[in-house]
Amino acid sequence: MPTRPRPAFHRPAPRRFQRFFLLLSGLWIATVLFLNNQPGSVFKTPRVYLLPHIDKFAHFLFYGIMAALLWRATVPGPGEFRRPPVRRPALFVLLVPALVGAIDEINQLFIVGRSADWGDWLTDVAGAGFVVAMGVLMYGRRSEKGGVQKGGA
Repeated sequence: MPTRPRPAFHRPAPRRFQRFFLLLSGLWIATVLFLNNQPGSVFKTPRVYLLPHIDKFAHFLFYGIMAALLWRATVPGPGEFRRPPVRRPALFVLLVPALVGAIDEINQLFIVGRSADWGDWLTDVAGAGFVVAMGVLMYGRRSEKGGVQKGGA
């Protein structure tokens, strides 16, 4: 079967973009850890508690963003002809936020006005898991549409 030329938007991202997203991931992780190292009095403003469980939403969002940046840094672009399986990068993208979340929750035991919570850690993992699940679904769908071999997950 003859191959068609690929449009420009299907070409894989250059390695420098992957390095850029890896740098952004590191900066995001540092920002999350910095914010979570603040004493509890910093976050005890009346505005924060207008919505119930807003802290869970923040955990889901922050760790979801972390996973999205890591995904972009580690998973190959959609234009590569023979992409490797996505299992290993997906596992990495899920484990790093889970580990950072665990370190963060353990660290909060030693910070005045903060407490460790299993619910927060599970929400961290859920945010990262949601991004990984969406990434795996989109990765496979792009493979099928573009005639590219399926990466498999």
